[in-house]
Amino acid sequence: MIYISERLTNLSELESAIDAAAQAGEELRRKIKSARAPIDQIDTLASDLCGQLQRLKNFELCVERRKTVYPDANSDRP
Repeated sequence: MIYISERLTNLSELESAIDAAAQAGEELRRKIKSARAPIDQIDTLASDLCGQLQRLKNFELCVERRKTVYPDANSDRP
């Protein structure tokens, strides 16, 4: 009997990137609401957020495929 399993090997990397982009978006939103925030800080945050979102747009999931062979019950092999 052959059993084939697949799993995503870099899903946690994607989740971390999404979390970082969400945090950057929240920080940007707070800075924009603050009338005292310097425009260069807002620009840097916006640029960072755009970069993170571009990386997410181009993210490729890695699928690992494993093939396990179990001997048949009728087979003489162990």
